[in-house]
Amino acid sequence: MSNNLYLHEKRVEDRLQDMRREIQQAHLVASAPKSRRNIGKHIVSRLGTYLVVFGTWLERAEPERKQIVSPVTHN
Repeated sequence: MSNNLYLHEKRVEDRLQDMRREIQQAHLVASAPKSRRNIGKHIVSRLGTYLVVFGTWLERAEPERKQIVSPVTHN
């Protein structure tokens, strides 16, 4: 009888350990996409900001460039 009790306790311990691992993995999986999504949103946001700043700079530089470059006339 004690042998069966030992085996039963061992199975229960193994099952509890498996359940703990599953729970830990579920927590890791649940937390990982959020942090990745936040990083992605942050990168896209920064990229968008830089593109807007660059576009604004190009618009401001265009009139100055037109003034510097004069039409070439051939005689």
